[in-house]
Amino acid sequence: MAGTYTTHMHLPKMVDMQEKVAEFWQEEAALSQPRKHTLQPIVTGTSVLGIKCKDGVVIAADTLGSYGSLARFRDISRLMKVNDSTIIGGFGDYADFQFIMKLLEQQTIDDNVVGDGVYRDAPSIHNWLRCVLYNRRSKMNPL
Repeated sequence: MAGTYTTHMHLPKMVDMQEKVAEFWQEEAALSQPRKHTLQPIVTGTSVLGIKCKDGVVIAADTLGSYGSLARFRDISRLMKVNDSTIIGGFGDYADFQFIMKLLEQQTIDDNVVGDGVYRDAPSIHNWLRCVLYNRRSKMNPL
């Protein structure tokens, strides 16, 4: 026993490096994904129909709000009377339409407060709303 000795070394456990590398890149990919705020809306609706007639316009919308594939809300209004000459209809994410309705309600209140008898017609409301939405999209904060 003169030339023999033993060491009590703990050998490391064998690790599958391919598995570790795959886990690392999966975690990296998850961290580098962009934020998705309303890319998958919660309550949605789809059917809004407008028809131009001889004496005016007919506009109709369904009242169903879907929560994913579930027909959850059966009483959602998708049309809004802005003033005596303009009605707006919205489809897609209902929260976006609610935001637009609040903007338009505030704009109508502002028009009434001025009290000069001048009200916005459909083309001017369209242009105003186009500018508001373009401004939000340009600031990377779209609806």
